Amino acid sequence: MATLKSRIERLELRRWQLLRNESNQWAANNVRAQEATSDPYLWVTTYTETFNEHWVEEDRPSPYEPFPALPYIPPLFELFQAERIVWIEKSRDMMVSWACVAYLTLQAMRVPERGVLFQTQKEDKAIQLVRYAKCLYERQPQWLREVYPLAKPLRAQPELSLKFAHGGNVAGIPGGADQIRSYHPWGYLNDRQPNT
Repeated sequence: MATLKSRIERLELRRWQLLRNESNQWAANNVRAQEATSDPYLWVTTYTETFNEHWVEEDRPSPYEPFPALPYIPPLFELFQAERIVWIEKSRDMMVSWACVAYLTLQAMRVPERGVLFQTQKEDKAIQLVRYAKCLYERQPQWLREVYPLAKPLRAQPELSLKFAHGGNVAGIPGGADQIRSYHPWGYLNDRQPNT
C-alpha cells in the first residue's frame, strides 16, 4: 500500500512539474514574441521570411528569405506608426506594397479584434496580397505561431482572408466603392487604385 501511495505521489509531483514547465515555456515564448513583434522592421527582417518569385533568375538559394534590409523601409514603418493616414506614390520593385502588407499583417496578428483590409483593382491581386500575409505568418518560428494562433489552419482559410484566434483578421477585396462599404477596418491598403 505504501509503495502504491508513494508511486501516486511521485506521479502527481511529476505532473505538476510538467505543467509548471509548460507554463514557464509559454510565458517565456510570450515574452520572446512581444520582443520579436514590437518593431515591424525587426519582425520582418529577423523573425519571418518573404518569398521571391524570381529566386531562380536571381540565383538565390531559396524562394524564402528575410525581408531585404532596404534603407527606406524603417522610416516607412515609423511613418505608419506615427500617422493615421499615409499616401504613398511609388514605383514598381521597391517592395512598398510588401512592406505595407507586412506592417498591417503584424498589426492584425498582435492586436485582438484588429481588422485590416487590402483593396486592389482586381481580385487576383487581392488574393496575392493575402497569400503574402499568409506566407509571412507561416514562415515565422513555431513558437511565434503558437503565441499568435490562427482561428483555423491556413489551408482551411479562404483565399481572401487570414483570421487569428483572438479575432484579428486580414481581408482582401477587389476594387470598387461598393466592395468596401461593409468593412470598417483598423488598417486599409489601397494598392494601385486609379482615381482614388
